[in-house]
Amino acid sequence: MHPDFEAIYNNLISLLQDDIPELCELSPSGRNYQPFPKMRKVHHFEWGFPGHGAIKKYFMIQIHFENDKEETNLYYLNKVIVNKEKIENETGEGVIIEEHWDPGEKYASRMYIKKDISKYGNNLLSEDFLQWAKRTTLIFYKNVNGLL
Repeated sequence: MHPDFEAIYNNLISLLQDDIPELCELSPSGRNYQPFPKMRKVHHFEWGFPGHGAIKKYFMIQIHFENDKEETNLYYLNKVIVNKEKIENETGEGVIIEEHWDPGEKYASRMYIKKDISKYGNNLLSEDFLQWAKRTTLIFYKNVNGLL
């Protein structure tokens, strides 16, 4: 059974709307990923449950750089990498950097936190998960968005 993506994203938006007001512009579609409103043409923040099929093993908080020019994506990626260690220290989570990640867009780059969600089972609306996602999103967003 697929998690109720729309309910999860609506809860997160509600929890974060005072801290990240632009999230109020979101209207969750129920897909397994939810982009934030775009701040610029070349990047966007996103929540997601990667993979195909009903079982989702991970939740990701990420920023994508998807310009059609590799040097532009790497320029912006390098701007945010400077806060990688700070994000890791504040969240207690590892931050992953991929200079080339999407085979369909060979120049795309991203930085993200990937959380194993298996301990939550089908309860991704639990207070524990939602508070973790809120706190981690806020730290990630504040440490990245201010650099762009």
